[in-house]
Amino acid sequence: MKVSEVMSKRVLCLDVKEPVWRAVSKLEKHDYKEAPVLEDGKYRGMFILYNLSRPVRVMERERVEKYIVQVPRLSPDDDLEEVVRVMAESGVFGLPVLEGERVVGIVSDFDVLKHVKLEGKVHDYMRRNVPVVSPEESVGRARKLMAEHNL
Repeated sequence: MKVSEVMSKRVLCLDVKEPVWRAVSKLEKHDYKEAPVLEDGKYRGMFILYNLSRPVRVMERERVEKYIVQVPRLSPDDDLEEVVRVMAESGVFGLPVLEGERVVGIVSDFDVLKHVKLEGKVHDYMRRNVPVVSPEESVGRARKLMAEHNL
């Protein structure tokens, strides 16, 4: 199966100059964890919520461009099996699909799960030694642990 068959074609993209607070608001409104970032219509990288370790109100004047990260890029012709491998190795579960520098889609872990037939037992897929935080710890600490452990 090809990426073009499973990707979401309606992509929420952010602009490099957009304020972080607005980007976070847009992502939360759509229940997204990440979004491609564009500059003059060209792909620059990804903005990922889990990379934010401080409360958004503290970053009131900061722009999206400060938080751009480079992630593996996909092509519409890539195989779905390759996507699974790339997601597992990179720890990024929302990957942009590009034709040149133009974003044509995005593939999330949920898109993949809808199309991958999983067989076997839960223990074949589960993670052991998952980090735990107490209810009194900060959200920033939880986000940091999630990022460190690719959760």
